[in-house]
Amino acid sequence: MLLLQSVRDKRVFRVWAVLLCVAFAVNTYSSQNVQNIFSDKITENLVFTKDTKIPVFVICRNFWKYADLVPYLHDAQTYIFIDNIADILEYTYPSFYVVIENDSELIEQIASINKLDFQIGDRKEIPFESDYVEYEPSVQNYFSYIQVTQKRK
Repeated sequence: MLLLQSVRDKRVFRVWAVLLCVAFAVNTYSSQNVQNIFSDKITENLVFTKDTKIPVFVICRNFWKYADLVPYLHDAQTYIFIDNIADILEYTYPSFYVVIENDSELIEQIASINKLDFQIGDRKEIPFESDYVEYEPSVQNYFSYIQVTQKRK
């Protein structure tokens, strides 16, 4: 009797294990998952810069706004997410881009770096270098894009 019950329990366990695997497989291919957010992305147009060799620093204090940036991230581009503007000084790139929130305090902090080692180019509103894609208003309202070139010594 005990042996028969143990065989039944194993069958039930196996059925549940298979059902669980099927559920995970269906969930993986669901279009609402974050993993599939790039599935319809047009990589030629949704980029901060067409020169993917130049890194992009992203400074954002509100983490929920990062989700709005996802369609604009190019797979070949180097993105460095930092918490503090002073962290830029730890990197020695000759030229890079900075994406910041539309926050006057952050923009002033970027300008203060100019007094140290950096020459800051023009500030641009998103959209960046693409005339082909209509960018969502939420992204345009949240972020600005600044090109930074390190001063030659």
